[in-house]
Amino acid sequence: MAESVADGGCPQCSGSGCAVGPDEVWPHLAGEGDSVGGISFAVEDVNGRAVAVAAAGIDRDGKTVLEAYEIPDRRTAWAWIRTHAAVRPGCSVVIGPVLSNDPEIHELGIATSVATYTLTRQALSRFRASASRRAIVHVESPLLSAQLEAFRVVEGQSGLRPVSGDPWEVLRAAAWAVLAAETERRGSPSVW
Repeated sequence: MAESVADGGCPQCSGSGCAVGPDEVWPHLAGEGDSVGGISFAVEDVNGRAVAVAAAGIDRDGKTVLEAYEIPDRRTAWAWIRTHAAVRPGCSVVIGPVLSNDPEIHELGIATSVATYTLTRQALSRFRASASRRAIVHVESPLLSAQLEAFRVVEGQSGLRPVSGDPWEVLRAAAWAVLAAETERRGSPSVW
């Protein structure tokens, strides 16, 4: 029998938690999109061997356009962000705590924030809600799709709480980018 939401379980899931994305929806959200205005980037360390990078923006129809990848070197990630930010005013970046002291962050010249555990829980909740509403268009990322399928969460009062030991760096960066884009570009509150 599934745990109740009050016990930390999802109403439709077992005690091992729920997937972040709604069942069978994610593959149907793949497509092309072109965001307008600034882009919200997110960068997270992947055990010191790579970085997860995500970019999210809002398109003319109000959907969130998302790209998320793992890149072997953070200098490439910073260069990619710098290139886009130079031609798109209003960009921002959310940085994972491990990368927060990287000197190249200050050279980006865009608004920067460091992710916290609370922000991550809120971001996972927003990501799930936006995917459920089919308000995300994503450029197919096999690694993000695999992490979405494997990673498990339970619902809590302040958002979704991770309960899985599976890797989720790309998912974490994607969720941060989606939350930042939707909050900054739409003026939405960060928690509903």
